Amino acid sequence: MEENDRGTLYFNMSIGTLGLLIIAVGLFKYVETVGGDSSYTLLGFPLTMIYLNYLEGKAGISKKIY
Repeated sequence: MEENDRGTLYFNMSIGTLGLLIIAVGLFKYVETVGGDSSYTLLGFPLTMIYLNYLEGKAGISKKIY
């Protein structure tokens, strides 16, 4: 893999991770503000994360940092 391609890959992965963190913070703020029964929402987010990790594995993105 060329150095330029690796930098692009890391940039896109960091943007994706930042997006997931923003979604998590928004989710917890929503639960804090609205309250009520939010067990489905709190269950759905980790399932989405697991599925995204699965898709990254299928795409050939390793967990190793070079």
